[in-house]
Amino acid sequence: MSLAQVVQHLAILALTAACVSWGRSWWRRRKPNALALFLCLLSLEVAFVIGAYYPWVASVIEVPSLTQVIIHTAVLSCVFWLQVFTLHLGTPPDDVVRKSRTRLAILGTCLLGLYVLWILGPLRQGLPAINGSFGDRPYVLAYLSVFSMSLAWAIGDIAWTTRFARHVPDRYLRLGLHFIRYGSIFGLIFALHKFVQTLAKAVGTPLPWLEYSEYTGVSTYLLSIGTFLSLAGFMLPSLGPRWERGRTMRRLEPLWSALTAQAPELVFSTNTKDAADRLRNRITEIRDVLVGPLQPYLHPSSAERATELGTGRDLTGDELQATVEAATIAVALEARKHDIPAPLTTAIVFNGPSAADHGAEAAWLAKVSTAFADSEVVRTVVREFTEQEIDRANS
Repeated sequence: MSLAQVVQHLAILALTAACVSWGRSWWRRRKPNALALFLCLLSLEVAFVIGAYYPWVASVIEVPSLTQVIIHTAVLSCVFWLQVFTLHLGTPPDDVVRKSRTRLAILGTCLLGLYVLWILGPLRQGLPAINGSFGDRPYVLAYLSVFSMSLAWAIGDIAWTTRFARHVPDRYLRLGLHFIRYGSIFGLIFALHKFVQTLAKAVGTPLPWLEYSEYTGVSTYLLSIGTFLSLAGFMLPSLGPRWERGRTMRRLEPLWSALTAQAPELVFSTNTKDAADRLRNRITEIRDVLVGPLQPYLHPSSAERATELGTGRDLTGDELQATVEAATIAVALEARKHDIPAPLTTAIVFNGPSAADHGAEAAWLAKVSTAFADSEVVRTVVREFTEQEIDRANS
């Protein structure tokens, strides 16, 4: 198997993974942008799979050059759904419907033109392929021109629409849009180059550089780079948050393990496979232990001492607050072990992010957990508390 074939099959595997991910996302949430991206990826995979097994598919279909027409249809459908997806990200819903209909009308007109030209030219003449080598045959040049310019317009529209990517608040979606935009730019250059090359071949003066080859060729480079960047853009919005949730779960482990060991009955018995649900459960379990069995042991003096030590170590802002919370929790665990409740004063309330914002709360508790496991301030406060209580017990 050649290097080009290996890359082609890896791209198909990546597309399949992206299709499954976005298909599940749409099925769970039924958001129109997820459906648009799923259909975009599905169309692109159809084009890739047929391209990878072109001789076999052509032998099954048996209609001259129809296999190539199907690939062109899938490619144009792919960029149409990508246009719709990018519209959903920065356009009011009512405008999305209107603009999507306009783009659908353009797609329908282009596809109608392609099929009419294919029937009048390549099909009637029994041509095995539709490319610049047959550019002197009737309707072939017109067919290739319609396809190339339709593709160039759609990709250019995507590149223009994604110019607002820097304003998207979600980090992975913003990065994915940047990748899609850069991939679209390479795709636009590819489409324009293909159009110029087709014209040049039709008049008998092809461009002097190599267009396609297994390892080289201008179109090979443009198509490969554009496809890679676009695939990365498709995958990032789904893989990025998943990776982030896994990382947050690992960071929460020290705090969660210590707290739930004190109250295992508060751990949810439901074993869900969804990473987002598991993370929400873990946050709830941590909060339940803090406001339940551990609440009477949250000593205000521990928070004051941790603030004093943290300030002395130049801790400020969120880092200081996370360290104070971690120290207070660590002391409470030690106090509960020895049954030393806090004095009957005002209860300690941790001023973390709103519980409604699971992402922000998870990130905050991850900071607290890191301080709980690694902070020297936390260890010092716990040691001082333990020594003080031992001295008090012996006196």
